[in-house]
Amino acid sequence: MEPIRELTSIDYSSLFLAAFTSLVGLKAAVSLIEWVFDKLGLETKWMRRKREEHDLLIQTSEGLTALQKQYLEYMKHSDDNDAEIRQDIKNLTNAFIEKEIFDMRWEISRITATNGTIVDGIMTMQVGSDVAVGKTTVPNHFFALETQDGVSADVKIKPIGAVGNEIKYIYKRNTDGTVGKAYPIAAAASADAFKYDPAAKKITLPTGAFHANETIYTFYDIEVSDAKKITNAENRFSSTGMLIADVFAKDICTEKSYYGKIIYPKAKASGNFDMQFGTDPSVQSMEFEALSGGCSSTATKTLWDFIVFDEDDAAVL
Repeated sequence: MEPIRELTSIDYSSLFLAAFTSLVGLKAAVSLIEWVFDKLGLETKWMRRKREEHDLLIQTSEGLTALQKQYLEYMKHSDDNDAEIRQDIKNLTNAFIEKEIFDMRWEISRITATNGTIVDGIMTMQVGSDVAVGKTTVPNHFFALETQDGVSADVKIKPIGAVGNEIKYIYKRNTDGTVGKAYPIAAAASADAFKYDPAAKKITLPTGAFHANETIYTFYDIEVSDAKKITNAENRFSSTGMLIADVFAKDICTEKSYYGKIIYPKAKASGNFDMQFGTDPSVQSMEFEALSGGCSSTATKTLWDFIVFDEDDAAVL
């Protein structure tokens, strides 16, 4: 009972006050010791660990600040990149749309056709040339000459070229119409050569090679005074001009026929074309592309017109 009685008689408030005062004093003593050590430039193990923890805390704070700044810059660049990607996608989409429109416009703005005859005006546009009219040398023109006696044959069209070499060869005609043996020109006729006399306009045939009424084939250059000549030169290109194509149209309901015209105010001819020759009529292919009228304010923007009409509706005199 005595120990219990002693515990109940203790003044706890005084004890708490004494303990608090001791702690405050201890804290002040420790701060004083730290101040003295700091002034003297000394450092205890506890002070060094505290300083290192403080430095580590500062470094961590600075690292987090730098990381946050880097993250914000990354997000900004990411937003810029996203904007650039969106703009690139938009530009690419517009480019595809413009190309599709251009391709469609190009498809409906060209005309291809074939003609049953060779038209010199169209050909000059295709090759970018002109029709030269006048004296022209025609090379290797073909002739089928007749011999009345098997010894000589008359020349009706004058050959041109060096004297003594105007007609380089004559050929025997085979029974099936093909070209047979060739005979060269020479100063005197022999069994293997012929002679040409320009003054007499006569060929002396090879000795014993031909018979009366046989045909002789030959090729030589001639000169004509009034010929048309179109030249396709490697440094000339297809030209442009107005194109007017005549067509016929029919009303499928009434079966009535109408005249039609396709008009290209400015058409460029294609330099790629074919010409077909043979026993059938010759065929000339052609292709024209409609071009804009130009850059001036007065230039037409019309690519082409298609007019269908009835001549009965035309004004009469």
